Amino acid sequence: MKIPLTKSEKKLKLKTQFADDGVYKITIPEPFKFHERDRKRKLRKGIRQRWLEKTLADKRYEEDKMINYRFKANPIPKTTSEPRFEMINAAEKQRRELVKKQSIAMTLANEKPFSFYQRDKDFYKRREEEVASRVEDVMKDIQSFKATPIPESVTARNFTEMVQKGENERQERIKNRAKELYSISRLPPRMEMHEKDKDNGKQLIKKYAPDYTFLPPRAREVPDFKAQQDAFQKTLEKHKRAKQLTIAKPFCFRETKKMAKIREFMDLNNIPRVKNSRPVKTEKISALAKPSINPPSTLKMATTMEMKRKNLEEKIKHKEELLLIEKERAIRLNRLAPEVRAHIVDNKEKLKMQAEEKLKNAKEMVLRREQEYELFKKAMEESVNKRPLLMVQTAGESSSFVNEDIKKSSEIIVEADLPESENEEDGSEGNQEDQQE
Repeated sequence: MKIPLTKSEKKLKLKTQFADDGVYKITIPEPFKFHERDRKRKLRKGIRQRWLEKTLADKRYEEDKMINYRFKANPIPKTTSEPRFEMINAAEKQRRELVKKQSIAMTLANEKPFSFYQRDKDFYKRREEEVASRVEDVMKDIQSFKATPIPESVTARNFTEMVQKGENERQERIKNRAKELYSISRLPPRMEMHEKDKDNGKQLIKKYAPDYTFLPPRAREVPDFKAQQDAFQKTLEKHKRAKQLTIAKPFCFRETKKMAKIREFMDLNNIPRVKNSRPVKTEKISALAKPSINPPSTLKMATTMEMKRKNLEEKIKHKEELLLIEKERAIRLNRLAPEVRAHIVDNKEKLKMQAEEKLKNAKEMVLRREQEYELFKKAMEESVNKRPLLMVQTAGESSSFVNEDIKKSSEIIVEADLPESENEEDGSEGNQEDQQE
């Protein structure tokens, strides 16, 4: 049975672990699986890159397809040259005639006419023959009518010739009259002098001006588009053949470290450390330090930076323009301030007096309206007090009923301790009005 070693024995064994030739047995470390996984993930293309390559390949394929496409028209089908419509019409006509003949034959075969039908038919046939023979006999005895020939004056187109002749004479008279008027007419003296100067100037130009050989451009001939298309197609094929093919190159991965550096690193790590000894100082790399190798920026990053730079420059320029406008405005204000102050008039006192006068007028108007309202209210109360009672106003059918109503009202007034004089006067007035009515 193998006895397990203690912790100190294991350390001692590790310190004195030599080979026969006196060289250390170096343990070659193997990288962890997640390191290999991360490395492969970095080498693997991303979704965006794969999508971009796919789209570029599709576009390239479409372009090649369009460039290599040659149009070829389909042959004209035979049905286009065949007169199918006429054939259909002829067949339909033939079918109708056949159906008509068949229907007549079927009708003749199926009909069973009465005896008098054939008798009447034969009778009318004989009668027509007799009438025709009689007409022939009569026509032999009658002399045939012969019309006289139509005179040439009727068939001749004299009217059109006459109209044309009159129109020609009219046009000739118009031309002669126009010539006569033109020979008589004259321009105003100033315009006539201007025309003479103009004609003299033209004659001088013709006399002394050089003979120009300039001619307007002639119309170009219609080019041969087919020949141009063939030449263009040949140039495309030539460029396509001249284009270099893509050469596959190996990937440029990072080179591995040299074995001497690895051995030195392993020797340092395999040196036994004394307990409570200070660790070996290593250089710390700051996160803010500038990297030794800067990766190249992408096209997107470069375009965004350029766009931001342009926007920033435009903003700065706009601010400078605004500042310049403000400065010019301040200069104009300072220049015009003395002139404006000289024409300014202080009207605060005038406005204050106007406001006080308006307030005073408003108060007076309110008091006047209140007084008018009080007078109106007093007048209304007096008219209401003088107005008779409702039962006295409405007259009855007879004076007896009125008297009874007056008695009842007087009793009510007595019970209510009201003065009777006014009520009595009102009642008497009401009676008098009823009597007058």
